[in-house]
Amino acid sequence: MYTCYLDGELLYHPDLDDYKIESTRLSMELNKTGSFKFTVRQQNPRYEFIKKKKSIVKVYNEDRRLFRGRVLNAKKGFYNQLQVTCEGELAFFLDSVVRPYTFKGSVEEYFHFLVNSHNAQMDDEERRFKIGRCTVTDPNDYIVRESSDYPKTLDEMKEKLVKLLGGYLWTREEADGIYIDYLEDFETMNEQTVEFAKNLLDFEEVVKGQDIVTAIIPLGAKLTDEEGNETEERLTIAGINDGVDYVYSPEAVDKYGFIFETVVWDDVTLPQNLLRKGNEELQNYINLTRTIELKAVDIHNLNLDIRSFYLGNYTKVISIPHDFDELMLTRKLDINILDPSDGTLSLGDENRTFVDKQVETSNKATHAVQIIEKVNSNYEINKAKVEKLLAELGEKDVVISPEEPEQKGLWCDTSSSPPVLKKWNSDLEDWEIVNDNAEQITQIYKELASSISQASDSILIQVGEKTYTKEETDRLISDTNTLLEQTKNAFNFEFNSFKTDLDNLASSTDARFENTSKYIRFIDGEIWIGVEGNPIMLRQRNDRISFLENNVEVAYISNRTLYFTHAEILKDLKIGQFGFVVMESGYVPFKLIG
Repeated sequence: MYTCYLDGELLYHPDLDDYKIESTRLSMELNKTGSFKFTVRQQNPRYEFIKKKKSIVKVYNEDRRLFRGRVLNAKKGFYNQLQVTCEGELAFFLDSVVRPYTFKGSVEEYFHFLVNSHNAQMDDEERRFKIGRCTVTDPNDYIVRESSDYPKTLDEMKEKLVKLLGGYLWTREEADGIYIDYLEDFETMNEQTVEFAKNLLDFEEVVKGQDIVTAIIPLGAKLTDEEGNETEERLTIAGINDGVDYVYSPEAVDKYGFIFETVVWDDVTLPQNLLRKGNEELQNYINLTRTIELKAVDIHNLNLDIRSFYLGNYTKVISIPHDFDELMLTRKLDINILDPSDGTLSLGDENRTFVDKQVETSNKATHAVQIIEKVNSNYEINKAKVEKLLAELGEKDVVISPEEPEQKGLWCDTSSSPPVLKKWNSDLEDWEIVNDNAEQITQIYKELASSISQASDSILIQVGEKTYTKEETDRLISDTNTLLEQTKNAFNFEFNSFKTDLDNLASSTDARFENTSKYIRFIDGEIWIGVEGNPIMLRQRNDRISFLENNVEVAYISNRTLYFTHAEILKDLKIGQFGFVVMESGYVPFKLIG
């Protein structure tokens, strides 16, 4: 549920007739000011209090703030309705300027310098910001920035922080005020996923070549004359680069020809460092920019049990037709708060590619590693329990490799057919078979797991079993689990099975796999039964049992009557004491059959 406030007073509530607005559109994008547009009529109690460039408007989804900004324009229409346009709070940094300066220090110190300069020029607290976190760094922890002009503070932030170092300007509201952060990356994820054939609307991949550069002239700090005065001449690499003041990529030049660009580093005073930075920067320029943009719909608007997407959160994106399965940053949201189904989100991923070679960003890799570590951690817990059970069978240790016989443990030898369980015999200094029953061996290496978790809107119960053999790595034989999820509106059963045909696996290099996912769902008093990927489904309501194919009802039972779209009788059809009977000749008479 969306609500809006004007200068701390209620402006819009969906359940209150007096507090209505019309034609809403909320647009938010990372590192952009964003906007909120709406129309308000005279009946609204806050109509008379809307002031251009002064009134502060906030938009909430439940208890989470989505937008804070000020009224930029309020245009009156024929019926005295006000068409209001608001700009996001980052626009407050357009109200201040940065006077001529020279700065040398860390990224965090420079960020503090710009924010403090802005705050000193603001005469009201609404346009001031508390300095929050700064996680963007420079490899040398030292940057040089200067300006002889009077740029807007926001422009200076974008040009000399975001453009040069990357990262995101992020505002947030806390109990003690409004903060601004400068973040290298975001650390949170949306619970909701984007999936093909579910909520993915558009997938676009663009490779741009207009900004490509194949040769760079690196320039360092300004040189000084004999008296120590700074000149307009800059440090170059010609003295240590065979008299050539540029670096280039032979492969890129062969492909595109010489395309020059000049890059300046005011803080570099040694030609060796300048050469290194030039080569590093060249790798960014010779690569084409590959941009992936997705558009999806927020399912929260159709099912309140699913949480909304939020700007700055990572989102899991799965699209089998595009061979795509990645985490992507939610960069843009477009919302109609009166009709949430009329809105989209854009997920953007931009990286560099040369000769069509994709390079993953380090931030994305970091998130992937964190997730893998969590999965492995949970697995190790279950594995430890199994090994403890095996140890309790009478053996001190459990060994899964024959290279460690001194541990005097058990070894499941899967190289033999059938697999056998072996035990180290210290007298013989060799392994001896203790059981040749493959079924018992399989039973030993079963992992049983169960978990119950409770969230604010659901209770999740999961029971599973994994059976596998032990080789140098684990070869999965079967993975079966049952998932029960209860929400306030539904109760779902899901039965998942993944099996390997062991006979085929033992006799050939090709294994046959069976992957089945079945479900029983209780939704709003109805029962749904089916198998994932199967077009046939059964739905039972209090007065009707329906058979569906591809979500289309093809037959149903209601009021003691069976209805079919199409019917095929394989042998006889009986109605009371009469019926249609197929004769050997093919003739089908309607007669008394008792």
